[in-house]
Amino acid sequence: MEGLRKKGFRACVAYINSDISVSEVQQIYRRITDREMILLYITPERFRVKSFMRVLRERMEYDGGLEYVIFDEAHCIAQWGNDFRPDYHNAFKTCAAWQRIYPQIMIGLFSATITAQEEKEYRQILPNLVRLGQSTAEYNPIRQHIEISFKSVDHDDGARLQGVIKYIENNEPNIETSRLLVFCRTRKQCEECAQDLEEYCQHSENQLLHTMAGHIGYYHAGLSGIERENTYEYFNKGMSSEEKSIYILFSTKAFGMGMDIPNVHFLLHFSPSNILEDYLQEVGRAGRDKKMYEAAFPLVNGTRKPIPSLCLFSEDDFKRMKELLIKSQLAWWNLSELKENVLTYMGEFRNLDSCRENPVVVPWDIWTKNYEDFSDTTTTRLAFHWLEKLGFLHLGYYAPSHLDITINEKKNLNKLPEKCVQLYYTLLRFHDEKGKPFQFPTRDLYQKLQMSVPMLMDYILALDQNYIITFHRNIRCVLTSRRYGEVKYMISYKTKRYFSLHILFDNLINLLYTWKKAGIKEIYLTAQDRDEISTHLMDEYSYENYELKRKEKFVNEKKVTEYYMPWVDSDKVGELPTYAKSKKATFTSDIIRNGVHRIFIILLHTVGIDFKERQDIQIISLITDEWEKFLP
Repeated sequence: MEGLRKKGFRACVAYINSDISVSEVQQIYRRITDREMILLYITPERFRVKSFMRVLRERMEYDGGLEYVIFDEAHCIAQWGNDFRPDYHNAFKTCAAWQRIYPQIMIGLFSATITAQEEKEYRQILPNLVRLGQSTAEYNPIRQHIEISFKSVDHDDGARLQGVIKYIENNEPNIETSRLLVFCRTRKQCEECAQDLEEYCQHSENQLLHTMAGHIGYYHAGLSGIERENTYEYFNKGMSSEEKSIYILFSTKAFGMGMDIPNVHFLLHFSPSNILEDYLQEVGRAGRDKKMYEAAFPLVNGTRKPIPSLCLFSEDDFKRMKELLIKSQLAWWNLSELKENVLTYMGEFRNLDSCRENPVVVPWDIWTKNYEDFSDTTTTRLAFHWLEKLGFLHLGYYAPSHLDITINEKKNLNKLPEKCVQLYYTLLRFHDEKGKPFQFPTRDLYQKLQMSVPMLMDYILALDQNYIITFHRNIRCVLTSRRYGEVKYMISYKTKRYFSLHILFDNLINLLYTWKKAGIKEIYLTAQDRDEISTHLMDEYSYENYELKRKEKFVNEKKVTEYYMPWVDSDKVGELPTYAKSKKATFTSDIIRNGVHRIFIILLHTVGIDFKERQDIQIISLITDEWEKFLP
């Protein structure tokens, strides 16, 4: 998208994913309907969204179909579709069905690693599929200028990190011309390794490693859209050693989709990939620009050094892969259990025969293979996919959440807040049959009552606690590791100091006072401007009121003093999880990475401030001084 925008394509191209707002999605839908859109990037899950499919069908009926449907990284249809994203199969089958209605639609599958088995599977859906380029037998996905090697290490991450350090020392990457990419298996591993290598480089006597300090990052699908975009930009600085550049990036395979960094000349796998094709795809991220490769590896005696790709492995890696494979597999009894749960759930609301005409919204947590991890819906999605493939059910669209509620006999409402009473009568207008469960659409409720979802849930729980209604679904919450220590400390010591929030608001107030003193009434900020302001604010921020803890330790035989946040070594907080931010340095960098940019989001809702956005520019106007009373 960025490449197309730079070439002047703006109004006629767009993308839809989970990072853009509802209003932006509606704008894109309008442009599809008005025939302004000529190119749209979407995820396979979008084919399960009713509103999207409606506008797309309207456009196809008007235009007589589509010109092209392209599946980039098409090996994901079979691989990811079978492993954790079954909606790839639905998207592929839906597009094949369109082609039968509109034969002129050209469906293209692009991939460097489609196997003969996957090709056979695709031909069952598209029998007239034509393979272009090299044949399966003669194609070699490892290009000649990349050299792959493997090194045995101990199974623990510490030994593997030493392998990364040794790789850097042996290959001596030039940060002016090259970047180093390290693929890890999990998000946790990415963050921990980036943090550990950063600490090692800060105190290393090796000049190259010491230079790397402050330029090590991580990337995975758990980051927000802004975080992923920023990380990509910092890593994609080209031939640059700017202060913001990332020289070494630890990433999961999420980095592969749509990424095109031209100067990745050093590549490592922290451990072997689960799938051979994943490994080949990830190796293929290296050396994508011939001129940059040749500049980084000049000819020596008529030969040019290949890009070194190293995979670290232990004897236990493949045993662990097998165990994970077995653990992730679905057994017949899993499908039977899900089927019974679905039948029981649907039967609570209506006659099962009527469900063929009037679908029932079924929650993802109706069944899970691992009840300890209630947030994991991957196996549930796969189980539903196999039940559909077996012909037991037909999966329709994803629906907004519904609340399973039974309205009880009327109780005394006098002591309840007015909004609670209003909610009760709104529920009755949806369904006036007491004593029988009903699915109430969450979106319709909060839109009709004009209240936020958290407020709506507060009043629903209040009605439930007073036995006026019975709420049948569980609300389960868990502290994220990132904020675990901070929240536990606040609860244990009953402090009102919300560390992260206080830092954000303190920085925002300082920024507004700086603009006011400078006489600035209106300011135009690019994404880079906002990023520089955020970092500067954190660099200047004082922790003098936070009771930091001082510790001394030896790193590389050097005595080092470090400062830790108040929740470290606290009896009331207890042991912290691995992800928890405990050091002042990592807490600060985490705020910079994940939080400070949100001060500009707060400005959007601040009285006395006018906030506009035009393309990539934010225009902030200080209208009145009301913000001084509004902000805490």
